[in-house]
Amino acid sequence: MAETSRYDLFLEITQNLEDTEIRDLRTYISNKRLLPARGLQQMDPQQIFVKLEHAGKLKKGDLSLLVDLMTKINRDDFAKEAKRIAKQEGKALPNKSDSSDEELPDSPAKRLKLPKPPRRSAKNTSTNEMKKRKEKEDAPEADEDSDEGDGKIDVKVEPCDEDVWMKITQEKKPYRMDSNPRGYALILNNTTFTKLPYRKGGAVDLSNITALLEGLSFETHILEEKISKEIADEVLAFSQRKQHKQADCCVVVLMSHGDAGVIFGTDDKPVKLEDIFAMFDNENCPRLMDKPKLFFIQACRGPKVNKDEADSSASDVKVDLKSEMRSLLHLPADETDGPGAQSTRTDMLCGYATQLGYKSFRNRENGSWFIQDITKVFMEHAKDKSLREMMKMVKEDVSKRTARCNNPAEDGGKEVAEFDHTLQKPLYFFPGVE
Repeated sequence: MAETSRYDLFLEITQNLEDTEIRDLRTYISNKRLLPARGLQQMDPQQIFVKLEHAGKLKKGDLSLLVDLMTKINRDDFAKEAKRIAKQEGKALPNKSDSSDEELPDSPAKRLKLPKPPRRSAKNTSTNEMKKRKEKEDAPEADEDSDEGDGKIDVKVEPCDEDVWMKITQEKKPYRMDSNPRGYALILNNTTFTKLPYRKGGAVDLSNITALLEGLSFETHILEEKISKEIADEVLAFSQRKQHKQADCCVVVLMSHGDAGVIFGTDDKPVKLEDIFAMFDNENCPRLMDKPKLFFIQACRGPKVNKDEADSSASDVKVDLKSEMRSLLHLPADETDGPGAQSTRTDMLCGYATQLGYKSFRNRENGSWFIQDITKVFMEHAKDKSLREMMKMVKEDVSKRTARCNNPAEDGGKEVAEFDHTLQKPLYFFPGVE
């Protein structure tokens, strides 16, 4: 376990604790009021640790609470490993006297979401300098460098009314969506790469999308800072989970650098989206046959910046995008009245942050436009709107944004989100309905 990260340890603990140990862990956390009691009994250890981390109780370089929890349930092996990882993280923390906001972007330790050093007083900083720094902190960028900020959304998913649920189920005949959890969600978030720029704001995206999916009653499985081979291996393992058989849905969120048809691992090597989709088709993933499988991809898809939604190339780009998405989903280009081969990629939806060939935008304080708008739209409208209706709202909201960047080539940039699907029925999440 020499190269184990805290998230690998979270997963290792989850997979190896006995039922009695998990029960004791929940009881201790409840008695100490470390987390709200509501929903605690349904959480696995990994979910508990992520919640504690989000609550600021498992900070980088300080896993003393995890050590204490493992000691309380007599798992000294995991307590010892937590101490080792905390020491490893502590070494990566920069010395405050030697670091500054300007130096952090080039440091791999920036991904540790460190608190910013105190601002210099106004008497030591000219008004002009302060204005320039403020502009830099506020500017969205085309999936390139930005400063971490506390721009997390206060995610509160509005519950579905029972009368609305009954009306929709009777009139729309939607996909079944009442299992607990609704399904399993894999979330990949890469921010630090070998040579590619650091994706600042990625931590905000991770917080927002995790809170949203958990609010929609999905059990989340988080992957952070994975090389290309690890991405392929982890996604494959996720697709083969036996628990999918009892679930009603599956979600995969991929947030990283990307290009046409690929996303990148932290080693700057590509992973083909075609390979990822294939893992979830009916042949390779029979446990999810006839169940919705949703993919949301926050990544650039080329080097160009869209300065005008109505530019001359926009229609061609859309055609190319549709062609690629239809290929990924195995949608036929044309239909005939005769018999044909049955698609193995049914019941899928793929949502992209941007058009083929173009960059996507991410604000250093608030995260990417696409994930922001998915979070806001879904938490407000999942109570009575279908997934397709909400994705159209997301597209509209994203298209209204305009980039304000220091880089003139990106300043004024636009983004056009897209999605396509092979869903056979309307999909409603019915949040709060048991």
